[in-house]
Amino acid sequence: MAKILVVDDSELARNLVRDVLAKAGHTVEMAGGGREALDRLSSGTFDLLLTDWVMPEMMGEELVAKVQETHPTLPIVVITSYYDSEMLSKEKVPPGKVVRKPFKNEDLLGVVERNL
Repeated sequence: MAKILVVDDSELARNLVRDVLAKAGHTVEMAGGGREALDRLSSGTFDLLLTDWVMPEMMGEELVAKVQETHPTLPIVVITSYYDSEMLSKEKVPPGKVVRKPFKNEDLLGVVERNL
């Protein structure tokens, strides 16, 4: 199975996503924000980054841009309730790379599997 980095400023959301992914057999590490995520990425190897879009310290858009520069082959999936809004348009993140909150566990797992 895959090693996935989950980034969300909400501990509850991180734990929920971790539990769903771990139950499916994935190894999950977590980060509470963009800076912590970049630190973890620099010291480890991951198969997928799953990140929230709206975070206080570093928005998902900035994190995604930095990760694309430093880890261009790392698949990235965004989890958000802002999809289709001005904050997160389909031009910024394609439809197959987004999980909309609230989500069903099988929807989360489906998007993750398609991006691995």
